[in-house]
Amino acid sequence: MIPRHRPPFAISAVLRAVLCQSKTVSVEALENAYGELFGLHAALLPSARAGICWALRSVVRPETVVIGPVYTCQVVHEAMARSGYQFQLVDTERNGFLMDPKSIPAENGERYAIVLCEMYGESYESYRFAVAPELKIIDTAMTLPTKHLCERVKHNDCIVMSFGIGKCLYSGFGGLMLSRAKEFADEIKSRRDANLRQADVLLSIRRGVEIGLRTLAHARGIYRYSSIFRKRPSGPETFPSDWHNDKNASEEWRMPTTYLDRKLAIYNLEHSVEFYDQRINLANRYQRNLGGVVGLALPRTSHYAMSHYTIRVPAHLRASIQTALRRQGVDTGTLFKFPPYLSKDQYANAGRIGGEVLNLPLDASLTDMEVDYVSDSLIRCLSEISTEGGYIDRDLQSLPRVQQLDQ
Repeated sequence: MIPRHRPPFAISAVLRAVLCQSKTVSVEALENAYGELFGLHAALLPSARAGICWALRSVVRPETVVIGPVYTCQVVHEAMARSGYQFQLVDTERNGFLMDPKSIPAENGERYAIVLCEMYGESYESYRFAVAPELKIIDTAMTLPTKHLCERVKHNDCIVMSFGIGKCLYSGFGGLMLSRAKEFADEIKSRRDANLRQADVLLSIRRGVEIGLRTLAHARGIYRYSSIFRKRPSGPETFPSDWHNDKNASEEWRMPTTYLDRKLAIYNLEHSVEFYDQRINLANRYQRNLGGVVGLALPRTSHYAMSHYTIRVPAHLRASIQTALRRQGVDTGTLFKFPPYLSKDQYANAGRIGGEVLNLPLDASLTDMEVDYVSDSLIRCLSEISTEGGYIDRDLQSLPRVQQLDQ
């Protein structure tokens, strides 16, 4: 079984990190390493969601409206709500994963801050806002940040990345914030230190066991069986009232990192260029294999790394395609589902896209042969579904055809 994503390291790297106790990595050393690479000031976080919330609280004024995307992980909505400020969600573009710039209410002269969630190779790099926001938070949880992209960070901007499960830089737990302003980074560190629980030996042991088992569970020969026991978290059906304060916040807001998380985060940093190039090459191979296939909307050609290779298929066929691929030994995802506490009538594009997305496997250890196998399996599944139901060809053609990647 080919997993939808895998940790960027093998179990051998985890064992080396556990056994080599002499080479510890402090919080400060990790922050300095990431800060030096990206040319910014870094602050280690318990989670990306906490970083988004604390950044808003650090900069935004009471009359400011916080703007963010409908189509994203629901923890981003949680972070915006827990910040305590009024917030407004914006629908996606018609055939993309990013907010529609025409729908961003920045031309009314209102004070606003904005959360930009970049994903699946799509970037806000070229976006120009009529009125500059008080704060711009760039969420790179579903991609790999680069020094080039960090150059657009202005004094009142910050970048948030995640080290959590399924992310390109997974290292067990936590996240990181990057800012050009040292005082901003220091403020985030102060808020972090005021909220963190004390680390202990039991936490280190538990985290080591979790990372080790999770890494093993994603091995090719084991994944088919381990995925049966994987928890599939579901979001809230209604907007949680306790998101408006700090009560009942999950442990991701308060738990510290351990020496193992930090050592693996350094390992990922040292191999980040290799990981980045591999993801780009694999995405290009998918694009060549699937370009022009009727019934698939491929992600836009991008020079940026993707967490998954995310296609779109007709919504009423997605479950059948996903099941057929799993029978072929290919696991896929459906990030992100439309939040049930929002109205699809109000956010029509996000509601439609949320039912069409299908995340194909993409990680640094994926091989060219596996990409070819996934591509062939997908085309075969589409053909079989089309043959079984004569009406399906028409439905597949309702999605735009995507041109093959330029060489």
